[in-house]
Order: sequence, then structure tokens, then C-alpha cells
Amino acid sequence: MSIDTEGLSSGNAALRVDADSNTDTFLYLRKPILVKPGKIIVEYRARGEAIRKEGSQYGNSYVGFILVDAEGKKSFATNLHSGSFGWNGFSASADIDPKKIKSIDFAVFLNESGTLWLDDIEVSYR
Repeated sequence: MSIDTEGLSSGNAALRVDADSNTDTFLYLRKPILVKPGKIIVEYRARGEAIRKEGSQYGNSYVGFILVDAEGKKSFATNLHSGSFGWNGFSASADIDPKKIKSIDFAVFLNESGTLWLDDIEVSYR
């Protein structure tokens, strides 16, 4: 994971996540989000280059939310990214009931070969 200052969607920098067939440690970026009632939304721009499963990789690359309920069960409100694509806008959302959801993490995970760039990430409740 690194900060990229070239080929951006906008601004001064973008998050860049890289892996190849020799990568045996995959980084997972997470940011805890306050649980409150409403609809939580992440909007972001992403670009991908040759994102693909190789060898023993799990074959999942995602951006979005990991929700954990009172019993510890996880659910996902994420976008999967694969292949090659130019800068595009994406969003993921989930309806939150604090009586049912105990924790929320915003997460970026790449467990495939290739490169994923993220820019203009905004998380909000509506």
C-alpha cells in the first residue's frame, strides 16, 4: 500500500494497493466507523490494472463496509473490483440499526494480483 501522486482522479494523491503472484502477505486497510441509525454510504473513485486471481490467492478484492452484529456475525456492503478499468465512481451502502449492528469498519482489501487505486473517498450517513 502506498500513496501515489501521479495519474490521479483529482487532488494531490491517491491510495495505491499492489500485489503480484509472489505476494504472500496481503494488506487490509480498515477504519472503524461510528455506529448510528441511518444509511451509511461510501462514495469513491477507483481505477484498476490487471486485477486477477493467481495461484493460491483468495480472489477477492473489495472496498466498502464490514458490519458485525451482536452475535459476531459479519456481513458485507462492498464492491468487488477486478480486471482493468479507468477512473470510475463507485458507492456502497448499508442501512444501520444500532440495536442489530455493533461495529462497522470501512475496508480496502486486495487479495489478488494487480493494482487498485482509490481517490476521493467520502463516508457519510444519510
